[in-house]
Amino acid sequence: MITNLPMFLQLFRILFCWLFLLCVLSANTYAQEAWLLAKETDQVQVYSRKTDSGLDEVRVVTQVKADYRAILKLLDDINAAPRWVANCKMVENLGWFGERERTVHTFFSSPWPLSDRDMVTHSVASIDESNQVVLVEVSDHGQKQQILSHYVRFEDVKGQWTSKQIDENISEISYQGYADPAGTVPNWLANRLAISASLETFEKMRKHIVSKQYHPAVKP
Repeated sequence: MITNLPMFLQLFRILFCWLFLLCVLSANTYAQEAWLLAKETDQVQVYSRKTDSGLDEVRVVTQVKADYRAILKLLDDINAAPRWVANCKMVENLGWFGERERTVHTFFSSPWPLSDRDMVTHSVASIDESNQVVLVEVSDHGQKQQILSHYVRFEDVKGQWTSKQIDENISEISYQGYADPAGTVPNWLANRLAISASLETFEKMRKHIVSKQYHPAVKP
């Protein structure tokens, strides 16, 4: 027989709270889609997973003969972007904020009959020299720049570049991100274009990042 009812109720409430928290965490874990290999070449792997919107989030991975900091110099070279970023027409620098923070406006061409796209993004870079890792966090600033009549603006843009040294002259570079192309693009087409553009971008990036101008300290 229970002789101390208030203490029993208190213990019951604590146990219930813990069980509820565990259920919520488990639900969130299972709700997160697993990464699936969507496309690959000998040197690049593109993974995707569904989001609540029906659009895919992508993750792209490759290894290159480059210093882990080379990605920063490549991203800073906005004039070179059309030569390696898929469908990129031009990148405008809207402003630097300190040494590792800036906002850019990127313009993309789209296959007919889709309208050309643009996006405004803010990036913040950090370097962990002890672990030889670079992170570049990318966020959407599209609402802070005037909409252009002849472009459809990407929405909900978010991403992260990661570059880490895994050998003396080898770094692993990855990008994980999501963007809503807006307009009237069906999800299946948007997902297909995102995957193919990601693969093309990384294949071209591999060729450009090995240039000495981006990592002069790397041994031949």
